[in-house]
Amino acid sequence: MGERTRNESMVAEARGVFENLGARVDLAFSLHALARLVAATDTDRALEAYALAQDRLDAVGAEHRCALARQERAEILARGGHRGAAQAD
Repeated sequence: MGERTRNESMVAEARGVFENLGARVDLAFSLHALARLVAATDTDRALEAYALAQDRLDAVGAEHRCALARQERAEILARGGHRGAAQAD
């Protein structure tokens, strides 16, 4: 719901719940949602959030969502003029 309403604090709260429960897949998805929300306002923070989300998505085998996160991160890097890093992603 936090992702749909673009409510970063709601997504962060869900992340905490998923961490406490050990719900690894839901946690990975919430980290990706958080990265998407942060990308609209803070590029540096978004890049860090995407790196964490990618690691967690990869760890739970969410291949499609991980590929989306890589593509979104690469787009942020390219917009920032970091073409080499974007291509590596």
